[in-house]
Amino acid sequence: MKKYLGILWLLCIVGLIFFLGHYSGILIDFSREVYYPEQILNGKVLYKDLFNIYGPLAYQINAVLYKIFGVKLETLYCAGILCSLLTVSGIFLIARKYLSDFLSFCIGVLVIAIGITTTNIFNFHFPYSWAMLYGLIAFIYSLLFLIKFEESKDNKFLYISTFLAGICTTCKYDFLIYSFVILCFLIREKNFKPLITFLIPPLFS
Repeated sequence: MKKYLGILWLLCIVGLIFFLGHYSGILIDFSREVYYPEQILNGKVLYKDLFNIYGPLAYQINAVLYKIFGVKLETLYCAGILCSLLTVSGIFLIARKYLSDFLSFCIGVLVIAIGITTTNIFNFHFPYSWAMLYGLIAFIYSLLFLIKFEESKDNKFLYISTFLAGICTTCKYDFLIYSFVILCFLIREKNFKPLITFLIPPLFS
């Protein structure tokens, strides 16, 4: 398993070396993703001063990254590199639960081909919507920990899963559908305490 995952990381890095920074027009297509976090740092308020159809958390995360590492594209590039590695790894780890290591590896290669080596605006290293990307990563790992809970019945995995579900819902409201899956698990287990961890991200955000 480690061998296949290591190869996937290597392929990710090679893909990022060749394709990072080769996009459609940043200023035309998704300048909002670059501009809004900076404006948040300048005191602007989402939904009041900045029109937005997505959840707030992704812009807040990027505003924090800007604060720490500087308001520059390189900050988002580095975040995108990490997101690329997390996305491919998460999908590989979920696939491994049901398929062989080799087939899971093949799925990982397909994910790299679609999500990293593409030069349009729909990729993992500089997405059209960071809300979708951060939400997707939180969803993938929430699902992974939900599977781990189903296997072990260890409640810590359920708490982690619900927390991540709260993150993906706060990034993009479309993931509210997934929150009903989480709710069904809580009803089945007759354990509603993890709802608290689900509510932490939206309340904090």
